[in-house]
Amino acid sequence: MSRDRSPSGERVPAVAAERPLADVVIAPPTMRHLNPLPAVWRSLRPDQWTKNLVVFAAPALSKHLFEPAPLAQSVLAFALFCALSGTVYLLNDVADLERDRLHPRKRLRPIASGALSPRAAVMLALGLGLGSLALSALLGVRFAACAALYLVLNALYSFRLKEIVILDVLSAATARSWPSTAPTCSTR
Repeated sequence: MSRDRSPSGERVPAVAAERPLADVVIAPPTMRHLNPLPAVWRSLRPDQWTKNLVVFAAPALSKHLFEPAPLAQSVLAFALFCALSGTVYLLNDVADLERDRLHPRKRLRPIASGALSPRAAVMLALGLGLGSLALSALLGVRFAACAALYLVLNALYSFRLKEIVILDVLSAATARSWPSTAPTCSTR
């Protein structure tokens, strides 16, 4: 194999050919030219939002889900939990930027690939987090407290608790159950 080719056959710049391939990080061509909106969307990780569907459980089981007020409250609660989890994903991706660039799959994430700047990600995370917490007050003080605790626990998990094995397991189990502790959307 030629020194100017990667194992997959892609051309490697001459400067990179002098270094071991493991040290060379090449952003895939499709990521370098992404419009910022798709990059932001991918950074929020909508594929992870299914866990937030649990907010529909209480109104569904109480047979109030398809009433207009409970349905609207449930949709707002779902959107808020998605925004809060997206906030943490953005901050985590900025914090793990250098490590992600060396990972075979994580290097394709918008922040690691350069499609979304770290500064833009932090600004978006701050706006999204603060806006979500402010909007959560529309669903009541107990829901707002639950949303704030959800954000804090997820941030603690991303930046510290995942490094401590037993706390990692307990945090993951607790975080998965928090949306279900939200007050029911009953209009009674």
